[in-house]
Amino acid sequence: MTDQRKKRIRARIQEARGRLIEQIPFFGLLLMYLKFVSVPKMKKISTNGRCIYFSPDFLEKLNYKELDYILCHQILHIVCGHIWREQDLEGDDYHFACDIFVNLILEDYGFCQERYPHLGYLYRQMSDSVDFYGKSPEEICGLMPYSLYVFNEDIRSKFLMDNEYWWNYKDDNGQSGEIIIDLPELMGSIKDGGESLVPQADGEGDGADGECGVVSIQVWKARAAAMAKTLEGSSSKDNGTSAVPDCIKRIFDKMKEPVIDWKKILNNFLQERINDYSFSPPDRRFSDTDFFLPDFNEKDFVSKEILFMVDTSGSVNDNDLAAVYSEICGAIEQFGGKLSGKLGFFDTCVIEPIPFDNVGDLNRIIPYGGGGTDFRVIFEYIKHELCNEFPACVVIFTDGEAPYPLQSDTMDIPVLWIINNTKITPPWGRVIRVLPNND
Repeated sequence: MTDQRKKRIRARIQEARGRLIEQIPFFGLLLMYLKFVSVPKMKKISTNGRCIYFSPDFLEKLNYKELDYILCHQILHIVCGHIWREQDLEGDDYHFACDIFVNLILEDYGFCQERYPHLGYLYRQMSDSVDFYGKSPEEICGLMPYSLYVFNEDIRSKFLMDNEYWWNYKDDNGQSGEIIIDLPELMGSIKDGGESLVPQADGEGDGADGECGVVSIQVWKARAAAMAKTLEGSSSKDNGTSAVPDCIKRIFDKMKEPVIDWKKILNNFLQERINDYSFSPPDRRFSDTDFFLPDFNEKDFVSKEILFMVDTSGSVNDNDLAAVYSEICGAIEQFGGKLSGKLGFFDTCVIEPIPFDNVGDLNRIIPYGGGGTDFRVIFEYIKHELCNEFPACVVIFTDGEAPYPLQSDTMDIPVLWIINNTKITPPWGRVIRVLPNND
């Protein structure tokens, strides 16, 4: 591709993203997490959750409304989990059902045309007798009056807005094509009143590169839920529609009241390990027991930093992440906003923990990960990166399914495991079980 053509395509993408940030910010801002990769021999456009892959010939012929639509279309395929479909759902019928599902959502955001010149028909129904509104792609697929496979491949492709090829190659990070827009030039580049509108964790890339494995559905749903929180109460510029699709609101609505009494738990937990508390007066909450514990000095406690580490491996779903955020928000609120610490994420490596002082800070920290799990990496990170000042304790949210380090590797830092099931018990440390809401 010539430099001139690359510059022209890059400008078109940037203009489309800018329009969407202004008009439908939920979609425009989430596009900031994706690289744009030109693959000349592919058909139409596709995504794997890390990149948007496109045929330059296809993209260049789209008018601005078509380009805006097809980019929003890719975002919904990601955040609604379509690209992570089960193997038995691969194929044009399920892909078409996903397109219908997406078209019904985007209709509320001004994409109301029945047909676009270079995209074809925006199918929302297949017959007057079957209503797909409110149905999942799986339900739509089951209700379709006929299979696309009654047609040959050329005709089937006319039913489909895009290409599902890259749904199957989630480990590719743009190396299979020519990167037109990379992440470093995106992150933090959109400003509003001097502050970045794009939630950031480490300021570098998508947090899913290298050893940390492919980006997962949990990561994207958590990004979408955090974006929903940021945009809560706002509306799209054109038609007053809520800025956040209902399917994403349902993810955010899974956030619930915390079930842990954090003041009591952290008080009891840390008092076992911290010896400089006064035993006069004793804690009256335990006056009717055989325990004689020092009174909790909240002023001393809140000055000590807690490290919260969250398992974002493939075995942890968005319900689990919702429960995690609920509990950490609850901890902050139960300490009257005085509790501060760091929140980090891990799978087989650690994403650098981000400091927080309040719930607002917490909502801007986005989970990254999606590979396997290894608890040993947490304490390796602490040993090498936090050696100047160890945290007062480490609170680990996980399903418990991973290799454990030796207790001696914890450097005598108290460890509290928050486990989301009743099956696994860590070999050492204190354990609390918080079962997520799976409704």
